[in-house]
Amino acid sequence: MHVAHVLRKLDPAAWGGVETHVHALAAALRARDVGGTLFAPRRGPEDEAPGGAPVERYRALLPVLGPAERRRALWAVGGNLISLDLPLRLARDARFALAHAHTQRRVGGAVRVAMRHTGRPYVVSIHGPLLSAPAWVAEESARRRGRSLDVGQPWGALVGARRVLRDADRVIVFNRAEEAAVRTHLAPHGRAERVVRMSQGVDARRFARGHRRATRRALGLDDETPLVMQVGRLGAQKNQAFALEVFARAGGPGVLAFVGAETDPGEADALRDAARAAGVAERVRLLGNQPPERIPDLLAAADLVLAPSRHEAFGLQVVEAWAAGRPTLFAAVGGQADLAAHLDAGMALAAGDAGAWVDRLRGLLADPQARRALGHAAQRAAASFDWGAVAARHESLYAAVCHERGRAPKRLAGHA
Repeated sequence: MHVAHVLRKLDPAAWGGVETHVHALAAALRARDVGGTLFAPRRGPEDEAPGGAPVERYRALLPVLGPAERRRALWAVGGNLISLDLPLRLARDARFALAHAHTQRRVGGAVRVAMRHTGRPYVVSIHGPLLSAPAWVAEESARRRGRSLDVGQPWGALVGARRVLRDADRVIVFNRAEEAAVRTHLAPHGRAERVVRMSQGVDARRFARGHRRATRRALGLDDETPLVMQVGRLGAQKNQAFALEVFARAGGPGVLAFVGAETDPGEADALRDAARAAGVAERVRLLGNQPPERIPDLLAAADLVLAPSRHEAFGLQVVEAWAAGRPTLFAAVGGQADLAAHLDAGMALAAGDAGAWVDRLRGLLADPQARRALGHAAQRAAASFDWGAVAARHESLYAAVCHERGRAPKRLAGHA
């Protein structure tokens, strides 16, 4: 069995949670003899994802008229691309039993056209708030678009971009709120039962093997200085400005480090300005984009992790920190709200309640013993997200949709 995993961004210089998930999923499926090729726009300088996952680059266009800076920002988060090359490639390539689109909109529409034309199934994963937070999605889209003009609507209509979810053989979601919203959306079309909620996975053993002392030395830190960290692309969704505010108000010793590529232009400078205004500039580090293999070491160096995101489909940043044995304060939004059922202990906080975040952060920074106990509990919770179980669920889902189309590979027919 071979699966085409389709993304709208795969750039090692701006690596994000979707890329982390898809790359790891493809690797976990390969361990189960389910092959996979990642299809991504021809944008980044490399042909392969970190770790050697096979990648094919398709030609794509960002149909936006506007300032170059705005276009670069849209490319950094994938944009709403159009591609004639992608559906032609997928339709002509007989290797794939099905396609797994990790995006919707026009790229998802291209997958829809190719698979419908060849009678093969496709599934879609929703990696961000889509239908569960329509006001936020509209606001975020308007902010990113700014004064630029999107001229790609005719292409979207041609490939059925608005029908991607309705026509999919399965729609994968990662939190309860999105599951309810998508089921409601598809119910009038008799497709609600096609919605499947899954977890994302983490290689707990890899994250538990980070090198703490050597990494702290490389960062110029001794063994005693508390290091607070946030891992995620620099952007409004991840809410680094809130993390900085909370850290500054908590006072006391310690360093705050941000790890991630800047995908919202000006975000890094804004954080530096805010740090100077709050009087903590010397205690704030912006470490920039880091390769995936470096993240376990960086988390090992941290004493506490913050995840104050405004929205998260799942909350992979939280689970990775747990796997590294790091206590994590996280906003109870989207998929992160669901994670509280696995490990709350007062660590899931209301988004935007700065007072509660300051009090909890201050208390934990003053109590190393509590941090250690929470870190051990976090590692136990991370075991629930083992990649083996996650990959097995995907394999069974793939087998089921192939069986429904009468295309089930013999090896997998029994899984349906």
